[in-house]
Amino acid sequence: MQISIDNSLPEYRNPSRSAETYIRIEPATECDGEPCGLTSYDGEVVPVIQPSHFHVVVNGKLPNAGPRYYAVWAAELA
Repeated sequence: MQISIDNSLPEYRNPSRSAETYIRIEPATECDGEPCGLTSYDGEVVPVIQPSHFHVVVNGKLPNAGPRYYAVWAAELA
């Protein structure tokens, strides 16, 4: 018998390994770039608001995974 236990938090799991994967696009007008990787927090310095862009958000179910955020610009969505 083989038993596998995954105690990791959903935000650390890869959504592509879930039985169901969901993708949505959302506007990110107030994004500072941290959730989608455009910039990151460095100590106590808070990044400025980034230019308007969209987020592609990927979630998984069975097991729950994500969300993962990816930045895209309107020209990339066309």
